[in-house]
Amino acid sequence: MMARKSSWYVSSVRLIGMAMGVAAFFCLLPASSWSDVSADIDNSGYVDSKDLLLLHEQWHQAVPPYIDPSEQAVAAIQSVSVPVDNKPEVTFSLVDGKGKPVDLSKVTTIRFTIARIIEIDVAKNRTRYQNYILNSAGQPTYDSGGKGNLTALGNGAYKFKFNSAINITQPNLTHTIGAQIQYNLDGDGFFAVANPLFNFRPDGGTVTNVRELSTTDACNACHNPLALHGGGRRDYGLCTLCHHPDVVDPETGASVDMAHMIHQIHISHMFQKENNAGQVNNGINSVSPYVVIGYQNSVHDYSEVTYPQDVRNCDKCHTGSAAHPEQASWNFKAPSRLACSGCHDKVNFANGQGHGGGIIQADDNMCAFCHSEAALRDNHLVPRNSPQLPALIAEILDVTATAGSPAEIQFRLAQAVNNVTSTVAPSGLNRVAVTMAGPTTDYSFDRTETITDGNSTGNPDGSRNYTFNSPIDASATGTFAFALEARSAPQTIKGESVRSSAPNPVVYVPITGQVEPRREVVDWNKCLNCHDVLSLHGDNRNAYGLCIMCHRPGGDDEFRRNAGDMPPESIDMKYMIHKIHSGRELDGEYTVYGYRVGSATNPVDFKEVTYPGDRRDCEQCHLPGTYGMPAPAGALDTVVTQELGGVGEVWRLKPTSAACLTCHDNNEARQHAQTYPAISGGAEKCIDCHGDGKEWSTRKVHYRGL
Repeated sequence: MMARKSSWYVSSVRLIGMAMGVAAFFCLLPASSWSDVSADIDNSGYVDSKDLLLLHEQWHQAVPPYIDPSEQAVAAIQSVSVPVDNKPEVTFSLVDGKGKPVDLSKVTTIRFTIARIIEIDVAKNRTRYQNYILNSAGQPTYDSGGKGNLTALGNGAYKFKFNSAINITQPNLTHTIGAQIQYNLDGDGFFAVANPLFNFRPDGGTVTNVRELSTTDACNACHNPLALHGGGRRDYGLCTLCHHPDVVDPETGASVDMAHMIHQIHISHMFQKENNAGQVNNGINSVSPYVVIGYQNSVHDYSEVTYPQDVRNCDKCHTGSAAHPEQASWNFKAPSRLACSGCHDKVNFANGQGHGGGIIQADDNMCAFCHSEAALRDNHLVPRNSPQLPALIAEILDVTATAGSPAEIQFRLAQAVNNVTSTVAPSGLNRVAVTMAGPTTDYSFDRTETITDGNSTGNPDGSRNYTFNSPIDASATGTFAFALEARSAPQTIKGESVRSSAPNPVVYVPITGQVEPRREVVDWNKCLNCHDVLSLHGDNRNAYGLCIMCHRPGGDDEFRRNAGDMPPESIDMKYMIHKIHSGRELDGEYTVYGYRVGSATNPVDFKEVTYPGDRRDCEQCHLPGTYGMPAPAGALDTVVTQELGGVGEVWRLKPTSAACLTCHDNNEARQHAQTYPAISGGAEKCIDCHGDGKEWSTRKVHYRGL
């Protein structure tokens, strides 16, 4: 048997040796003698030893339905002591998911650091970290000891002794030990990481003061996962041990204090300058980008970060922890110059420029005197979340839909103001509209019509009826979807024009047969993890079920373009969303023309988007089991056509190709995807090579490790 030179080969030998007898028998057996679910993975016509290799490769490298506990590792610090030599000793455990000791030969990195919490004013929630171990540039770092500093205590327990002696002058303060442990348990080249933390007091007293203003889970709601400094530091708490107020980048002089740094990164100077330039007196938007110099003089310029929600939504990151939820409000209760200047970076506290008429602020002692918690909450309130806006309610009560006749809907509109709910007519709102699309197997048409008092009729119970202007096609079959949208008139709140919108109800009505709701493939709450609010097209549309009715496989932006802007671009949901979130990673461009501003076109270039997650993790957006191959029955091709000039079809992609080519958007990939349907009678054959168990399985190439 010819050996394949793959990284997993050595680890495969034992399995292959055990199965050689079976493989020898299989190689004589035609695949046609087996059932339709064949073990002939490479489609050679025989089940042979190569199929066994492919099977093992797929088993070894593909995304598993669960993580084998024997391939996990759990690290926990049990105790810390500081002996007379002032070199801390840390007792910790390192076991796998079954509680068995981890083989230390698989551990590639193990190191510890230590910091203390300085109590500036505990009653006012003013505390901060200060690290004991510094490098030659005065920056916090880790103890120089590694695996050689370990003493095995048995059953997965170890003791680590620092090389560094630390000078503890206040043993009554809370001290925190943090570790960076990296391991490669199954030899597949992917590293798992553990960052255990431990709070203690060197005097043996009870720990009462901790700093847990946020959590790793809050970061990973978008970042999936947050993994920095080579990927070995993934815990928010570990980051805070080094990124404290004393620390600056020696090359640029920029503060890398956690609060200041994170605010600076997420405010994104370039993005804010371009989109918030009108508010020139708000202390935000320095002309200087936030730049730090990292490992081996790597330049980290954060001026192009595109934060996907309103930066005033402080609660997105300031969550507190499960043990200390009260710390979620510390940003409002204990403001500081470093934290606030992370966003308000035009303010110069040293000379008073941009600060309350020139007030010089030498320290943080008086910040809360002017900036009370109530005032800060009010100043950071996102206007669209203001209680001044009415809460709108839109309901579809009934739909009559028959092929060959106009559809009719019965609906109700209401608004809640000061906890009092009352019905409202379309004339009491800025816009009311209804969208119809069908069939739900994959939408091939959509129609949106505006509802007014004049074209709808009122009922005694406050509901109204509306009849579409034209009939449903006489040949229509399947299930149709109906969605309602409603928004209020604009209000000026905190100097911004905002309006509220009703959650979009979507109902499904059978034209023929039984009702078949549109398949659910996305968890809308996952979208909101990053975006907080998605209310698009003028605050009209805020439900995925409505989005896909117009953003269908045949949808494009032709009627938003002028003749010189052709050809059109696809706005098919799967194509568009994958393209948008690929953003800067695209080889090509993705520009969609939106609603016109007067008579002027409105091109939107999504090349600037910086997606903070990992695009290989489909379940960052998708529901489990709703992606992959083959495409659902009835899925339509993504098609762009140009009516202007009678051009007709511009391009066409099969359903699976339309999804894949949004991330893999180079010409070679497109040619590859379009070649195979051309030689297979028009059918997609992606699953033959990229399906589960195949050599180029999507699960394999998207595999991210443990």
